[in-house]
Amino acid sequence: MQGTIQVTIHRAKSGYQLVQEQANKGKTPPQYEDNMTILCPVLDKQVKGVMAYKYGMPGNMLIVIFERLLQIESRNTVEFWKSVNDYYGSLLIRVPSTGLKLNIGTTPITVDRLIRQNDGKYELTPTIIEFPENPTEYIQYCCLLVHTSVAKNKLEVNKHEFYIEDNNIIIQKTIDDINTSKLAYGYYLNTDTADYEMYLYLLRGLGIKDRELEISNLSTITIETKSIILDRLVKAYPALYITCYNDENAKLKYYVELLVFHNLITRHGNEYYYLSDPIGNSVDLVIRWLKSPSSSEARLRLKQNLIEKMQETVDVNTIDSMLDSKTTKPKK
Repeated sequence: MQGTIQVTIHRAKSGYQLVQEQANKGKTPPQYEDNMTILCPVLDKQVKGVMAYKYGMPGNMLIVIFERLLQIESRNTVEFWKSVNDYYGSLLIRVPSTGLKLNIGTTPITVDRLIRQNDGKYELTPTIIEFPENPTEYIQYCCLLVHTSVAKNKLEVNKHEFYIEDNNIIIQKTIDDINTSKLAYGYYLNTDTADYEMYLYLLRGLGIKDRELEISNLSTITIETKSIILDRLVKAYPALYITCYNDENAKLKYYVELLVFHNLITRHGNEYYYLSDPIGNSVDLVIRWLKSPSSSEARLRLKQNLIEKMQETVDVNTIDSMLDSKTTKPKK
């Protein structure tokens, strides 16, 4: 890890606390919540009367950190480890109710370490290691990583009292979300107005919950209305729009969605039916069924029924091209 990296230690809220917080919304903060909670390092074992702790970091990093922090050489083994464990024994990690922010960033440094050579002898050798920007905060972080009361993230909270939140993951997710939104909207601006309807049907087929999208006959509303709905959905579901835009079978899936909307085939959950016969449990299997020579009679009947249902809003040649094409590659 290089550069400034920050995590926050949060209290894991119990069900009681959540209920109390809901009841106290807009009021003075709940009185049961202390301003500060103190965590101590976890005791690992006792060696020859000396307490040892769970350090949570590689030995080579620990030695360099404490040589510099305590100004003591590790070559004096007994005194060094006694000093290290005395440090941990007196360490109190104070977690305020708002969370404890810790800088865990590291930078590479070169140190001389005793390395065993090919001849079996040990020699001081320049070695690059990662050294914390803030050693005391890094030590606290490593202690919390191996602490029985601390979950490594919010999703792993079980009976833990605290959890670690990686602020950099949140920041990166925000950046990724912004980039996804920009890409999706760029695709939208590059979308031919004639394809607005197709993408609206595909988004509806993906299960997007939007009242206007659900109740509209997308084949009869105006281009302006299609544009307004699609603009809103692209902003709300950018990743799904990117998926639709890059789907090489977009037009074939659009055709399936038209058949579903006009009740020419039915969809119950993931299962599709023609009349009462199952034809697949995914849109890809329905497309395969439509292209199968054994389905030619059903395919012709479906096309004729769809033309009748849609009347002047669909071009027969468009339907034929959708059925005959293997794929329809998206516009880049």
